[in-house]
Amino acid sequence: MHKTWQTLISFTSAMANNYGGVVVEKETGKRMDWGQALCREVYGPGWNEDPKFLEENEIPNTEPAPAKSVAVAKSWAGGEWPDWVDKEAMGVD
Repeated sequence: MHKTWQTLISFTSAMANNYGGVVVEKETGKRMDWGQALCREVYGPGWNEDPKFLEENEIPNTEPAPAKSVAVAKSWAGGEWPDWVDKEAMGVD
């Protein structure tokens, strides 16, 4: 497995351990895990139907993960969360 995929796996595990396993979207109340939230941030609210997501989702884990996904994960781990995340609903200050 490429080290960038390991970075993303470590990110989702660490965020779930620190803030719980569920991320809540402010506008809709939609609940998702950290991996889905990362996809939502990188590809938009309809991420699972986005052509770029569908293309990048086919990248083998022996190749580098999408750079934007890694950059977003690192910024979130550093405390820079997007406005669409409902921290209050998640019990996060």
